[in-house]
Amino acid sequence: MDLNYKIMRRYTILLIISIVISFSASAQEKSKRHKNYLSTGATYVIANSSLMQVTGPGYSIAYSRYFGERFFGSIAYGRVNSSVAAPSIFHVGPEAQRDFDLSFFNLGLGYDIFQRPNFTLAAQVASLRTEQTLVQDATLFEDGSLEQTFRRNSDLTAQASLIARFKLIEHVHLHTQAAYAPRWQNFGSVWLHAGISFSL
Repeated sequence: MDLNYKIMRRYTILLIISIVISFSASAQEKSKRHKNYLSTGATYVIANSSLMQVTGPGYSIAYSRYFGERFFGSIAYGRVNSSVAAPSIFHVGPEAQRDFDLSFFNLGLGYDIFQRPNFTLAAQVASLRTEQTLVQDATLFEDGSLEQTFRRNSDLTAQASLIARFKLIEHVHLHTQAAYAPRWQNFGSVWLHAGISFSL
C-alpha cells in the first residue's frame, strides 16, 4: 500500500475523531442561515486494492437538504479521470478506457458540529458506489506481448467525511471535504473535494 495513501487515511481518521470528541465537550450557539446547499467542484481520489492503486482528478455535484437545525441529508454524483498509479499489466489503455471513466454516487446523512455565521463544520456518513473499467485478466507472453480482457467493475462501501464551509459572500461558500472509505469489496479510498456551495 502506498505510503502517501496510508498517511492521508490516518490523517483523515484522526481529524474526524478529534472533531467528534471536541463536539461532545463543546456547547454550540445557533445561527440563522440558509439551510440547503447546491455544491460543485473538483475531486481527487486515491484508491487501493490488493493488486493496484488507482488515482485521479475529477469533478462532482452535490445537494444537501436540512431537516431540523443541524441534521441534513445529501446526494452526490461525479466522475474521475482515473489511472493506475504505476505502469503494470493492470493498466487500462485508452482503447478500453474513456476519459473520466470512474463514476461515483453517494447518499449521506450529516450533522453540523460547529455553526457560525461565516463557518460551518459537519461530519457525514454515506454509502459510496463507484464504477470503472478494470482489467479482468492479463497474460504476459514470452515475446513481451500482453493480452488483456476488461470489465466494468462496481464497488460498494461506506464513507465517513468531514465537511467545512466558509462564507465568501451572501449565498456563496467555499466548500471543502475530506473523506475515507474502507475496503469492503475491492477498494479502500481517500477522497478530497474542494469547490463552491450555493445556499438555497
